[in-house]
Amino acid sequence: MKYAIMVLALVGVLASPRPAAANFTGNEMLNHCMDQSGFGKVLCVGYVIGFKSRDEISMKGQKKFICWPVAPIGQFQDVLVKYLRNNPEHRHNQITPLAWRAFTKAFPC
Repeated sequence: MKYAIMVLALVGVLASPRPAAANFTGNEMLNHCMDQSGFGKVLCVGYVIGFKSRDEISMKGQKKFICWPVAPIGQFQDVLVKYLRNNPEHRHNQITPLAWRAFTKAFPC
């Protein structure tokens, strides 16, 4: 039953036109990503999958492209977690611009 709930939550995150986690802060997302056994991990993976589905990221009028390598989703999750850990002064901000910075730095075209 727990597995079914987690799968439904993931489907809900991925099916929404705007990521459900878009209003989370970096602190909240880091906590979710560090949750290795529960819903938080599913939410983190779902957010990364949703973010990865975009080739072009537009933030504050800037357009940047991300050249996503072929890699396991866990690698992209690691990039996001590393960025959040290494930039605690920004973690109070919303997750979307933080993820944008993390992935454009890690995988520029």
